[in-house]
Amino acid sequence: MITKAVLPLLYIAPVQYYSKFFLYKEILIQQHENYNKQSFRNRGSIYSANGKLALSIPIEKGRTPQLKYKTIAVSYVENWQKNHIRAIESAYRHTPFFEFYWDDYLPLYQTQFETLWELNLAFHKLVLRDIGLSPKVFFNDAFEVESADNYSFLANAKGNKLADIYFEPKEYYQVFSEKTGFLQNLSILDLIFNEGPNAYAILKASIVNI
Repeated sequence: MITKAVLPLLYIAPVQYYSKFFLYKEILIQQHENYNKQSFRNRGSIYSANGKLALSIPIEKGRTPQLKYKTIAVSYVENWQKNHIRAIESAYRHTPFFEFYWDDYLPLYQTQFETLWELNLAFHKLVLRDIGLSPKVFFNDAFEVESADNYSFLANAKGNKLADIYFEPKEYYQVFSEKTGFLQNLSILDLIFNEGPNAYAILKASIVNI
């Protein structure tokens, strides 16, 4: 089995994304890719009282169609941070572990990061800490990586993803599940706020065919 995987850097990434940190000995974060619109690089999905809700970070408009991801600037023309805070608090304030973890993430929504890369990296580091993961993470120096499984498709927010034979969503407690049913593969924040320390075990249990 290949022991390395290449992952994109995403905003409050889906549960599936973080299952890869159990599956591989080394995780290579792709830092030499062009920015693609309509992806989880600037989007995330949470479970609101009315069902699945997409959150989006606006970016500064570029002059060329292909800009490097690391150069993409976050736009603060509209107060998207306030909107995300309200949406997350409304969705998760009654979950079992919201009060234990929200103070970790709230300051990130109160900071004006210059680039999307910097913002996403800050969230990513907090998620790894809160789940209890300390993997070997590297930032690859080349776009193509030999002898590594590539999960760049996990950034696609529009569907049509490639099959992932190593992931099978595991149902867990969700505060609105009695009303709307279980919604799988939402943002990792959904798992953390609902399950807390048990998020580690749920992620590990979602790995199959190894």
